Amino acid sequence: MATCKYCGADLKEGFAFCQICGKPVEKYTVCPNCGKEVPREYAFCPYCGISSSFVNLPANDVDVKESSYAGNVPATISNALTAKKRSKKAVVAISIFAVIAVVAIYLLLIRINFHRVLDRVGAYEDGRYFTVASDGGYLKVDTNPNDISEGDSLYAASVIVELNKKLGVSEAITEKMNDTRAIDGRQNAETLRLRISWTYHPTQGLQIIYEKKWGF
Repeated sequence: MATCKYCGADLKEGFAFCQICGKPVEKYTVCPNCGKEVPREYAFCPYCGISSSFVNLPANDVDVKESSYAGNVPATISNALTAKKRSKKAVVAISIFAVIAVVAIYLLLIRINFHRVLDRVGAYEDGRYFTVASDGGYLKVDTNPNDISEGDSLYAASVIVELNKKLGVSEAITEKMNDTRAIDGRQNAETLRLRISWTYHPTQGLQIIYEKKWGF
């Protein structure tokens, strides 16, 4: 049975005031760190500084020395904190895995197959106008493979326009290709998936190389 801290009188459960001295009866909880009785309205233990909100024992009638619960509280808190840390690690691991999976799917979706792209624009690799590297890493276009004056192929030139569309090359880059002069030298541009370089010469035509950034 709890006693009044002011006069020592025995207090019955539920009393709000001491029946002997009239002082208010404080409701206590037990600090999980030091085992001291702490008024419930305290946010932190005045003895050791730990938060007193971790435990919520019945008011009054609390004997710290005899209470087996008080001794178990720190272990319970430790287990809870450990479980919380493990949960956070699990969430981080799942998030990383999800990001990797999304990136892998994205890369598969944007994979370039130059042979397939040529087929879609009505062309094919002939080793002259259109040449695909043996490892599929780049596509070379040559509008004048015979290097003769005024020998540009209108067929190859028209394919370049459609080819650029299929490869996601902007119209601005296509216009730059068309406007390139011999004195301009080698020109370069990039898209999300490709590095593009090209040159033009009156007797050699327009030569373009589409190179994959990631090799696939």
